[in-house]
Amino acid sequence: YFYPAQNQGQTISGQVNQNQASADLHTQVDETSNWQTYLNYDYGFQIKYPVDWLVNIPPEVKDRINFIAPAPKIKIFDFEVRIRANPEKLSAKGFVQQMLQKNKTEEVGRISYKTSRESTIAGFSSYELNEVFVRNQNQEWIYLATNDYVYHFAFPVAEENPNLQDPINNNKISRLMLSTFNFMNGPATKEEGCIASGGKISTATCYCSSSADFYNNCAVGGCNCTPDPKYAKQVKNCECPAGKCFNGIQCIGK
Repeated sequence: YFYPAQNQGQTISGQVNQNQASADLHTQVDETSNWQTYLNYDYGFQIKYPVDWLVNIPPEVKDRINFIAPAPKIKIFDFEVRIRANPEKLSAKGFVQQMLQKNKTEEVGRISYKTSRESTIAGFSSYELNEVFVRNQNQEWIYLATNDYVYHFAFPVAEENPNLQDPINNNKISRLMLSTFNFMNGPATKEEGCIASGGKISTATCYCSSSADFYNNCAVGGCNCTPDPKYAKQVKNCECPAGKCFNGIQCIGK
């Protein structure tokens, strides 16, 4: 924003502040420049995350992704993305208000939060609930709505908590991750995901009747579930760089 200056000194100060803001923005971009990019073809979005964080997608579950910070098992800090259907094509605020209204009738699982506000993610209006109490922690819940889906982001707030690994710093990282969220342009394929994440295309002989092109080679037995040669077939495979495997979407750290 530009404000009328009353004297030259104020003009210079404003320029300095503006330059500092620009420098801060570049610093933020640089902080994520060497991060990995998670691509989701089912719901058409991408988001960046630190190379030492793990991506956990429960088996047979497509609508929940957890990004987990390095930590002892008992102090897990995770950034969760959930995707919900939006059949009524509600705005983010409208979806949250409807959810909270329905929640009032629930005998258990009441949603408790302190503040709410409107915000913006990837150019879309979003809505936030702050300090939502979940189990042994307060969380930030952020909702982004499109005509088809509502994207729900959840991660612990920036406050000391003995149950979590470095929550203040990891909250900052989570906010940076959120700033990298975006929708993919145009159709995307597993082959594109392989190449975009540093892999190369090859062929492999699989012995599973269920194996298909670009199978999940991070999973044990993803290709060789039986030694019977009558099930052998050639499929396309993604060969990832050393220390990585293809999870059916992209190359990720093992």
